[in-house]
Amino acid sequence: QQQQQQQQQQQQNDRNKDPDTNSSVAVFGSDAFPLSEAPTDRLVFIDNLPIDIDPNRLWNSFGRCGDIEAIEIFHSRPDLDPGRKSIDDRKKIRSPSSNSRRQRWQRPRTPLYGMVLYKDSKGAAKAVADPLRIFGMVLDKHLIRSHAASGMTKLYLEDVSSEHDIAAIEYELSRLLHPHLYVCLDASGHRKRHRPVRGPLSCVIRFPSFEAAYKSYCILSQELTFLNEENQDCTLHWMETPPDAFLFWTRQLNF
Repeated sequence: QQQQQQQQQQQQNDRNKDPDTNSSVAVFGSDAFPLSEAPTDRLVFIDNLPIDIDPNRLWNSFGRCGDIEAIEIFHSRPDLDPGRKSIDDRKKIRSPSSNSRRQRWQRPRTPLYGMVLYKDSKGAAKAVADPLRIFGMVLDKHLIRSHAASGMTKLYLEDVSSEHDIAAIEYELSRLLHPHLYVCLDASGHRKRHRPVRGPLSCVIRFPSFEAAYKSYCILSQELTFLNEENQDCTLHWMETPPDAFLFWTRQLNF
């Protein structure tokens, strides 16, 4: 009987590791997301993902921590990826194109990040334990790191058309989030560091907690007019897009 229980447990572990045989596979774009309440104790953010990462590979890597309910990958641009074989003979840039002292002391980070939703809090706790949170995990020569959802209290509204000024953005955000939150933005520093003065505007929206940020993300991603306008590149993200994102997407950076 003990041997039979061990075999059943092994079969269950194999199903959890292989998303193709797991009937509970889902992504945040389907019924698994958005949830009615913020899954603070079950959600983990992963950053610095390879540009050609797919949910199955991320599932196999972090499924060791516990049973996964859903996975979503953000900021993927396969239309810009020339492929691994096409760049073997191409000379790559070996450092980010930034001369600032702040950038030189930061580790390179790709624009891709992901969310991993576990079925219970135990799996998420293992995924954000010190070995993975501090030292990370190497995947395709990329040092990916995990972040607890409780620490994600910012949203990044990027590349808003220059037709909208800061006052119009504040009004639209406050209107959608009323009466729970009132938004006051300061986009001058963010645009000065990453965007031309007269180019698209990007803003950082800070929240008092992850629960407030999560609820706001669900509302804004569905109802914010800036995100639904045609021929607009405006995006809403949990992590800031690095200034060298295009070089990562096109494999010009040697990371």
